[in-house]
Amino acid sequence: MPGTACLAARGDQNSGHPSRLSDHLSGFVDLVAGAVESCADVPPTNERTSVKGETTERLDWLIDGLVKRVPQVSKAVVQSADGILMGASAGLEREDANYLSALAAGLQSLAQGARTQFGAGEVHQTIIEMRDAFLFVTAAGEGASLTVLSDADVDPAQISYEMAVLVRQVGEHISSHPR
Repeated sequence: MPGTACLAARGDQNSGHPSRLSDHLSGFVDLVAGAVESCADVPPTNERTSVKGETTERLDWLIDGLVKRVPQVSKAVVQSADGILMGASAGLEREDANYLSALAAGLQSLAQGARTQFGAGEVHQTIIEMRDAFLFVTAAGEGASLTVLSDADVDPAQISYEMAVLVRQVGEHISSHPR
């Protein structure tokens, strides 16, 4: 798997574990970037993902509606649990959309791991607060998530609400079948 060697190369030679958190995170970013690169030229098919009763263009249109309706939202994607892009907002380059999809799938996977380890129930939303932005990842149908990147000066509750409205509109029509 691309990037795995980066984790080993940056690790403590004696323990086999990363010697610093930043080294570990850098390896994770390499791993995600490798996964995105290996999937960038693979077109979505009905075998990988499907949008029940809707076309991908329709999903893109609904995602665009969220971005237009909420001025602080700059980018949005819907992705499968394994990071395959299912839909993206206008103006988002394919490479960036694929990267955001893979990143969000990784975050959801980590959140699912925490849920499993601590018996905390279903994961509804993951939020990352950065200096200049928020990243929101919300469950959206079976095996899919909605990811939104917003400005830092937003009300996170408002963004969460807007995402929930969109998920209610399309969530039951979105599915990503396990491979």
